[in-house]
Amino acid sequence: MDTNLDIKMNGKPLTPAIHLIQIEGEIDIYTVPTLKHFALGIIDEGYSFLVLNLDGVKFIDSTGLGMMIGLSKRLIERSGKLSLICNNFQIKKLLYITGLDEVFHVFSNEEEALKALDSVKQ
Repeated sequence: MDTNLDIKMNGKPLTPAIHLIQIEGEIDIYTVPTLKHFALGIIDEGYSFLVLNLDGVKFIDSTGLGMMIGLSKRLIERSGKLSLICNNFQIKKLLYITGLDEVFHVFSNEEEALKALDSVKQ
């Protein structure tokens, strides 16, 4: 089994309250600690809304789903929200099967996410 960290992350602020994390690769037991540390650092900087762009993600395991739920809880404590950008059919199917499509807002693109979150935070 290859345990190399098959993940790339880039973050960029969209507004003073909203931060986007672009993710490429796999979100699994091996990459979750790195991604979680990266995301928590952004939350600790004061961002209360996180958008994870999963368009470059090939695979998510239960550890990855659990990490996203944990980030969501942390953001809710700050009156914020975790949202996703996802156009990958397999990832969207996973979110649907697990019921997480009801927990996270899933958007098609950055503009759609920004418009929706900007109206929520006001």
